[in-house]
Amino acid sequence: MPYTPLQLAEAFMKTGELDDALAALDDHLAVHPADDAVLRMRAAVLLRLGTPEHLKRALADLEHITIPTADDWVQRSIILERQGELTQAVEMMQTALQHQPDDERTTERLVQLEIAHGNLEAALDVVRSQARNWRWLQWEADILVMLGNDVLASARYGLVLAQLNELGESDHVRAIGGRVVLARAECYRRMGQTDAARDYYLAAKAIYPDDPTIDFNLGLLLAAEGNTQAAIDQCRSAYQRARAALQDEMRLTLAHEAYQAIAQGVMGL
Repeated sequence: MPYTPLQLAEAFMKTGELDDALAALDDHLAVHPADDAVLRMRAAVLLRLGTPEHLKRALADLEHITIPTADDWVQRSIILERQGELTQAVEMMQTALQHQPDDERTTERLVQLEIAHGNLEAALDVVRSQARNWRWLQWEADILVMLGNDVLASARYGLVLAQLNELGESDHVRAIGGRVVLARAECYRRMGQTDAARDYYLAAKAIYPDDPTIDFNLGLLLAAEGNTQAAIDQCRSAYQRARAALQDEMRLTLAHEAYQAIAQGVMGL
């Protein structure tokens, strides 16, 4: 008994033969053009193929679905983002969120898109409409950093750490806590509060003992306190231990006028 086009498509999708899967789905939809489930399947295949023409066809398939679900709106947002249409991608996510307002993944994607589109205040509004738990408080703090409000951001990071402490010990909580401790240390460093910054960098070092960026930032604190030679020694040691990508970030930091003497001592710039 011959296989149906849909059966062939499913088999081809499992083996990663996307062009063959697409041809089989085309055959099925030529006979059943209003089959929403298969329109979704074809859109997924087209998205995986990913050329501009495939993305255009995927979007058209999703637009023809009779009763779109929240996930359909999310998929349309993903395609529009790939096409560089960030404003429309945001609009699609707003519609998706109307369909499932309590879904954290949908909300986070909307926040990420607003940030990517430069709509930091809009992203902040979305975050502040959520429950005041550590996840959303962390997002709020991150966005406040982007807005240049280190004072309020550091306070929000403090609330995150307090809530994480109530969750008990686990690798997951420890990883999140380490990231937040580092972020709060950065806030204090930018605010010029070197003692508080040092305390948090050292706390982060206990979690990430082999991270050279922590030692590098501790060196920057020494520079801020006027201990130039100690700062050079600390930053040079961290720079030499860092991977190339981290060294690039360190060079960007040292390009700041305030660190000119440190840059000369570390790299001879």
